[in-house]
Amino acid sequence: MRTYIRATIQNMADSEILGMIPKDTLDRIKSTDKAPEFRVYCVGHEGQAEPTEVRLGVKVKRAMQYMKEAIINLGNKLALGTPLFHNHGATNDTTGRETIGEVVGKTIQAVGNKLSVLAATYIYPQFRSLPLDVASFEADVEYTRSKRGDEAIDFQNVTGIALGNSKVNRPAFRGATLLGTIQAFQKGGTTMFTKEEIQEAIREGKLTVGDLFSDSEIMASAPVKKAIDNERKHTQRIEKERDEEHEKVTVLTKQAEENSTKIKTLTERANVASVRGLFTKSAETRKFNEKQKAFIEKNLDKFRSDKEGDTLAGEFDMFVTTQLKEFDDLAKMLGVKADENAAGDDTDKDKGGAPSSDNKGGASDKEALTDPEKNDFIPKGDE
Repeated sequence: MRTYIRATIQNMADSEILGMIPKDTLDRIKSTDKAPEFRVYCVGHEGQAEPTEVRLGVKVKRAMQYMKEAIINLGNKLALGTPLFHNHGATNDTTGRETIGEVVGKTIQAVGNKLSVLAATYIYPQFRSLPLDVASFEADVEYTRSKRGDEAIDFQNVTGIALGNSKVNRPAFRGATLLGTIQAFQKGGTTMFTKEEIQEAIREGKLTVGDLFSDSEIMASAPVKKAIDNERKHTQRIEKERDEEHEKVTVLTKQAEENSTKIKTLTERANVASVRGLFTKSAETRKFNEKQKAFIEKNLDKFRSDKEGDTLAGEFDMFVTTQLKEFDDLAKMLGVKADENAAGDDTDKDKGGAPSSDNKGGASDKEALTDPEKNDFIPKGDE
């Protein structure tokens, strides 16, 4: 007996549909069709159906029972690659009939409370607009007659699946409806691939995040927002720690400056005694005259130094040299002769300010300053 079984199918998850299709079959289809469409139809289930029997060129409808074993046999005989047709032909002969797709996956599972054979089909692009919401298998069926009526036992082969419109074609299995339709690589919609398939495609294409998403989408993503927030908090912590450390450095620097000033002051005070000793030693070495000695001693409090040892002695020596120059400049301004000011000078004192042994060769400082002949600043008698 040749029979037609028409059936409609109900909702099915997209992941379930893709799970029915072998990966190599999916890859083959996607290599030529960038937006393939897949539909899952129930082509038979447990219970009573009203198939059309083709006998001697005559089509006769009859009631037939499909038990669980028959449904399992139907699923086993349905092969991948089985052609899809738009409606049935006069016979089950597939020669010359236009193919609108193929079976790309199958499964046997319960739909509701009935064991069903589900066929995943690939519809060729040029036929996707057809209203194909019911399905029917074409096969040679073995059946027996009993008190309960005709009962399907087994199937010789399944030569094709006919798809039709429920408004025109009444399904043999009245309780079945369309289970699901998906479009892999659907333009403008959601791509119907598993997470693993998407990751593999990204790796194979060597794609970056920028290739897949716009800058605004990347910045709006939760991981980027979290990273930016973490970076902001990290920057705030660093800035706070930096400000705290800067404040500590400022305080320590101020304390160091204050301590340095204190140390310098204390050192200068401690050097007062040392300076007195350095002055005595310098007077002996340089052989100051009384006026030089008095002048420098009078200005000793001007000398300040926080140095020690040889450095202190060097600075004091420079101070003495400066004081002697100032003394000389002052003496010249006052008209005091230079040979009376030189420390350790061996010049003939008769030519200087010291008196000679016979009181003729020189004059005292007082005399020199009060004698009009010897002091140009004193007016002469005729002036």
